[in-house]
Amino acid sequence: MLLANTRYVRLSALEIVNAARPGSERNGVRLRLTDYGTARGIAVTGLYVHGVRGGDAKTLTGSSGVHVAVEGTARPSRYDGLEIAGNRIEDVDREGVYFKSTWSRRPLVGNQQDPHTYPGAWTPSTRVRVHHNTLRSLAGDGIKLDTTAGAVVEHNRVDGFQLRSPSANAGVWTFNTDDTLVQFNEVSGGGNTHDGMSFDADGASQNTVFQYNNSHDNAGGFLLLCPYSGAKTVGTTVRYNIFVSRGQGGYALKNPTPGLRFDHNVFHGLPPAHLPANPGGTTAAPGLRDDFRLTAGSPAHAAGRHVAGNGGRDYFGTPLPAGAPTIGAYEGPGVR
Repeated sequence: MLLANTRYVRLSALEIVNAARPGSERNGVRLRLTDYGTARGIAVTGLYVHGVRGGDAKTLTGSSGVHVAVEGTARPSRYDGLEIAGNRIEDVDREGVYFKSTWSRRPLVGNQQDPHTYPGAWTPSTRVRVHHNTLRSLAGDGIKLDTTAGAVVEHNRVDGFQLRSPSANAGVWTFNTDDTLVQFNEVSGGGNTHDGMSFDADGASQNTVFQYNNSHDNAGGFLLLCPYSGAKTVGTTVRYNIFVSRGQGGYALKNPTPGLRFDHNVFHGLPPAHLPANPGGTTAAPGLRDDFRLTAGSPAHAAGRHVAGNGGRDYFGTPLPAGAPTIGAYEGPGVR
C-alpha cells in the first residue's frame, strides 16, 4: 500500500501481506514524500501487516512493515502530525516501523551520512506519534525514528527483533532526532548482540528521553548510546525504566567520554574492577523483590539525588518527593 505525495488520508482496518519475490524491496505500507512540502493529516491505524519478505538493506528505499520515506532535493519536505497506532506488525524482513529522510544534513550528523545521498538541510517531521502497536518476529529493527522533532513513541510492544539480519539492530532507536520521548514500551527478544538491545540513542540524537519502559530477555541488554563517525549524541535522559538481564549485559563503557560520571547508583553484585566511581551510591544489596519493589530497610530508600524535571513519578505511578528520591524505578514504601 503506497501513499505518495498526499495528505489528510487515514489508512485503517486492512490486512496486508507482501511475500512475492523474497529478498527484494518489500513494504507493507509505504509513505513517501518527494519534493512535496509539508504533508498533514496522515494516519496509519488498526492494520495487520505480516509476511513481508524483504531484503536486508537499511536504506531510504529499504523493506519494512511501515516505511516512512521523505525524498527529493528540490523542496524541503516533512510530515506533520503523522500517527502510526494500533497496528499488528509481524513476521517482517527487515524493519518494523522505519523513518528515513534526504532532508537531514546538519552539523550534529558529522560525516555519518553521505552528503550526496542525503543533501538537504535538516527538515524534521513534527508531531509524530507511534503508539499502541504490537511488533513481533522482525528480521531487523523494531521502531526506528530519523529526522523528527518532538516525536512520541509510547505504549508499544516489541517482541522478537534482530532475528534474521547480519546488520546491527535495536528494538526502539533514534537517529538525527530532537526531543524524542520514548515511554511505557515493553521490548524483549533481541536476537543477538549486534546490537540487540532494547533502546538506542544513536548518532545525532539530541535530548532523547527514555522513561517508564520495560526491557527484558534481550541478548544485547538494555541501552546503547552511540555517537560515531563524527556524529554526536547529546542530552540523553534515562529514568524509571525496568531492565531484567537474565545474564545479558546492562551497560558497557568503551573509550569513556571526558566528563562522563556516575553518582547515587546501586551497583550490587559486580566485580570491583567493573565499577565506575559512584559518589553517593552503594554496593549493598538493594532488597529488590521479584515485582521490582523494594523491601523495608533497603539502602536505596531516599538515597538518590533530586534532579529538576525528573518526570514527577516512578515506574509504578507513585509521585516523586520534593527531596531526595529512592534510587531506582520504585518510589513507594518498603514491602515486607
